[in-house]
Amino acid sequence: MKTFLITLVAIFIMPSAYAKSPPQWLYNAIKVSNPNELAYFVQVSDSCPFTSDEINEITEGVLIRSRIKPLKDDIFVSGRIYLNLGISCVKLDGSSQVFAIKSAFGRYEPTPAIIYDYPFGFNGIGPKEYILTNFKSSTERAITAFVKSNFNL
Repeated sequence: MKTFLITLVAIFIMPSAYAKSPPQWLYNAIKVSNPNELAYFVQVSDSCPFTSDEINEITEGVLIRSRIKPLKDDIFVSGRIYLNLGISCVKLDGSSQVFAIKSAFGRYEPTPAIIYDYPFGFNGIGPKEYILTNFKSSTERAITAFVKSNFNL
């Protein structure tokens, strides 16, 4: 029965990435007055095979390579756009995990807080390295949209 359920989950959570270009409304929504810095917030489920420190390191690496100052957890500033990053994992037999990566821009203040409905996430099944690679790719896609929006590229 357990194998059947895992197979069923695997069928419906095939790896998927959002390859098309974000819509113009998103570019308008994430345009900021100071594009040289970006706040971000990370959530990692306890069942994932890595720590939030590892995810923060990847996130900061992507931001710094884009010449953007990372502002970890500094999302509570009025009007500030931030990158909301989350990873949920479910352990399978062996080293593989079913995982969902959520990467989307948001704004906490002024209320109501919102997450812009254009995800850069990824769903899949694989070992730790595969999850981390896809997390980095997801974050890079989001940062590419941020850079295009704010630097007229």
